[in-house]
Amino acid sequence: PEEVAIAACLAMPHRTGAKQLWAAAAGGATGALLAERRAAKRAVDQVGMASVFASTAMVVVVTDLRLAVFRQDRAGRPTEHLASLPADQLMAASYQGSGLVAELTVWFGDGTAASVDVQRNTGGASVADAIDGLIANRQG
Repeated sequence: PEEVAIAACLAMPHRTGAKQLWAAAAGGATGALLAERRAAKRAVDQVGMASVFASTAMVVVVTDLRLAVFRQDRAGRPTEHLASLPADQLMAASYQGSGLVAELTVWFGDGTAASVDVQRNTGGASVADAIDGLIANRQG
């Protein structure tokens, strides 16, 4: 009850975002479903702390205490808590890209890193900023 959400974004496995957007635009709900299944099959396996990220559509949330990942339903709402990582295990974050899909990358205390695709209008930059803010506050 005392945990405060700072930022959140909709994300999907790295290098699948643009494909999903095009399939959804071309084929409606059926195209989106097929693209999501292809994305899950093509997702890179994450190891160590990077494994908090899902191999399917997800919601990434940064709070004052942790980074949490939830499965995303077709409407973009979080449905199932998949994993969490304490804020003190976050080492760095970046947000970059062009076009409709950008890349959010997070580095962790065990030396692993995870990248996910983020639609540019869904808050990926604020998630990266929130992670960097947690790190800066910890160091200061």
